Amino acid sequence: MPTYTALTTLADKQAAEFITALLENTTPEPYGVGIFEIEDGSGLFEVGGYYLQKPDEVALALISATTNAKPFVVSEVPDKDWVAEVCRELAPIRAGRFFLYGSHDADKVPDDCVPMLIEAAMAFGTGHHGTTQGCLTALDALALAGFSPKNVADIGCGTAVLAMGAAVVLGLALARQERRHPEPVIPPALLCDRAIAVTCGVGFLAGAALFGAISYV
Repeated sequence: MPTYTALTTLADKQAAEFITALLENTTPEPYGVGIFEIEDGSGLFEVGGYYLQKPDEVALALISATTNAKPFVVSEVPDKDWVAEVCRELAPIRAGRFFLYGSHDADKVPDDCVPMLIEAAMAFGTGHHGTTQGCLTALDALALAGFSPKNVADIGCGTAVLAMGAAVVLGLALARQERRHPEPVIPPALLCDRAIAVTCGVGFLAGAALFGAISYV
């Protein structure tokens, strides 16, 4: 089922807010309206209405004329699986030792990395934003330098990618530290036993997943 957008721009924020109120009273009624400041230094605001039916272009023309806005541009949005579309175009990310990827790139995971499978979805946190990459890179560098925090908080975490990354690399750092410790909590010799090694690994991964889930909630 196709959807429609009706977009206009203008320089007056108050007028832009007034347009959204007018759009909400048009027939057919939009299922969403929004105002976005265009971040190109122009000082313009974009006002958009989103419809399940083709909007009334005569009503839109009257709204733009009475508010000194540019004429609305009405477009039909094709019926697509946009998540699948994004997945196909989402390239893997390398941040320090971390390698963030979707299942469609599972064959591209290198050996010398800490792999993190994160599917593109509604939650933020695929690692493509510069701040996320920077945090992961810094986290990895701190872990390699021997930094061992008492607590880690991933605030506003979306997919909890930073929480999962912290759980992984700080857990690896702890394992290296315990191997060098004269009286380690888990004697390294025990890890030679396959059953104990698998149990510890599964426990660690389950804990990391639960930590990420708790952070998300």
